[in-house]
Amino acid sequence: MATASTFEDEFLTCTICYDVYTIPKSLPCLHTFCLKCLSSYIVAEEEQFGVKRKEAFPCPLCRELIKAPCSSKPLELWASDFKTNFYIESLMSALKVNESASLQVTQVEDVWSRARSLQSPVNPSPMDLLSQASTSNRSRSINNIPSITSDHQRGFETATTHSSSMPSLNHQTRETVHISSPACIPHKKRFRLFKCLSGEMQGDNTKVQFCGICVVGGVIVVLDFGNQSLKTISNWKDHDVKIQSLQLAGKPKSVTSVTDSYVAVTVPCRKSIYIISIESELEVVSDLRTERCYKSIHDSGSGNFIAVTSPIHRHQTHSNDVLGPIDIIDYEGRRLTSIRLCDELTHLDFTHISVSSSGLIHLVESTNKTLHCLTQCGHELYRYLPKCFEEKFLSPNGLCCHNDDIYVTDFETNSVFEIKCDCGLPDVQEKILSISDGMKQPMDVHVEADGTVFVACWDGFVRVYSTFGARPSILKKFKETEI
Repeated sequence: MATASTFEDEFLTCTICYDVYTIPKSLPCLHTFCLKCLSSYIVAEEEQFGVKRKEAFPCPLCRELIKAPCSSKPLELWASDFKTNFYIESLMSALKVNESASLQVTQVEDVWSRARSLQSPVNPSPMDLLSQASTSNRSRSINNIPSITSDHQRGFETATTHSSSMPSLNHQTRETVHISSPACIPHKKRFRLFKCLSGEMQGDNTKVQFCGICVVGGVIVVLDFGNQSLKTISNWKDHDVKIQSLQLAGKPKSVTSVTDSYVAVTVPCRKSIYIISIESELEVVSDLRTERCYKSIHDSGSGNFIAVTSPIHRHQTHSNDVLGPIDIIDYEGRRLTSIRLCDELTHLDFTHISVSSSGLIHLVESTNKTLHCLTQCGHELYRYLPKCFEEKFLSPNGLCCHNDDIYVTDFETNSVFEIKCDCGLPDVQEKILSISDGMKQPMDVHVEADGTVFVACWDGFVRVYSTFGARPSILKKFKETEI
C-alpha cells in the first residue's frame, strides 16, 4: 500500500518544478502543471517556438500542440485560462500536503514589537519619506516637485551598501505571521453598478484591454494594454462622457497619480516611466529612462516612487550583491535604493504594489497567490493566503489600499475582495463584487474616499460601483438624466 509521501511524489508533484502543485492547471492533453510553472514555460517557449505568432504551444510532456484559449491576452495570462484540476486540489486538501504547523505564529504582538524595534534611528527606513507624505504634496506642480536631497540620500541603506549597523534579515521569515483563516463574510449585495464605461475609440487599432487604473481629480485614468495607450474618461457621471487617448511607445503596465494634474505610467519593455499631464490635453512631459523594468509603481507623494521589478541575481550583475525586487526611484528616474529583504522574499515574483495610509507596503505575489505586507524597512510583517475555497485567490491582479483596508482583484473568479485590517493585520475578508454584480475580467481597482469602487477590466470596460444608499445626489442626477 502506498504511503502518503509516495502518493504525493507520484500524483501530486508538478513535473516542471518537482514540487507539490500550486494551482494545478490541466491541459487538453490531460497533463497537469502548476499555474506559475506553466505560465513561465509558455513565456520561455516564445523565443524558440514562436508561441504568440502560432497562438499555441507544445505540452511540456507529450509535446502535443495546445491552442491558447484566448491568444489576445498577454502570454503571462494564458495559463490561467486553462481549467483548474479540482480533483488534484481535493486530494492535496485531504492529505494536507500544503499545511505546515511550524509556520503558524500566534504571537502577533511580538511581531509588531520586533518589527518596530528593528526600525530604529540607528537603522533608518529606506522609505522615511513615504510616511511624511501629506495632502499638500499632491497639489504641487510637477516642475516644483523636489528631488531627493543629499541629506535624505544618506538616510537610505542601499542594496550595495555594507553597513555594520544593518541587521541580517534572514531570520525575519520565522517571525512572519502566516494568516490563512480570517473571518470570511458571505458575499452580499453592498454595491450597485453605477456606470459601465466603454473605452473603445474610433482610432483604436485592436481590441481594448484595460490593465491599470487610477482616479485623479474626478478623471478616470486607465491603461489600454491592447492599443498601447493611456486613456482618460471625464464627465463620466453624465451622458456627455469625454474620452481622450495618448499613444505610448510600448505596452503600459501600471499607473499612479503624482499630483492633481499628472500621472506616472510604467512601460517595462522600454525601461521607461512616463510623466503625463492629464489637464485639458494629454501630454508626455517627461520620459524617465530607468535601469530596470518596472511592473508596478506607487507614488509616495514626497518626491519619489516605490516600484516592483524582477530581482537581479548575482550572475546578472558585476557585484556580489542581489538587487531586491522593490526599488525607490526619484522623480528623475534614478534608482536611489533597493529595499533590503530576506533571501526568501528577494526571489519572489511580486506583480503589484500599494502603500497604505499607515505606510505599510502591500504586494501581490503571483507564484503562491499570496498577499505580503512589509514594514518600511523591508521586514515582512505577515503573508496572507486565504484557505477557504470560495475566498481564495486564483489569479490576483490589481491591488489597492484605501485607508488601512486592502482591495484585490481576481481575474479568474471575476471577483473583487476587500480585506479589512485590525491593527494592521487581516481580520475580515469579503468578496464585495462578483460576476453576479456584472463584474468581468477585473485587472485593477481604485477606491475613492467616498467608497466608490472603480474597476479596470480586460474586456475594455471601466465598471463603477457605488454602495447602496450612498451618494444619493449623484444617483438622483443619473436617474433624472436617464428619464
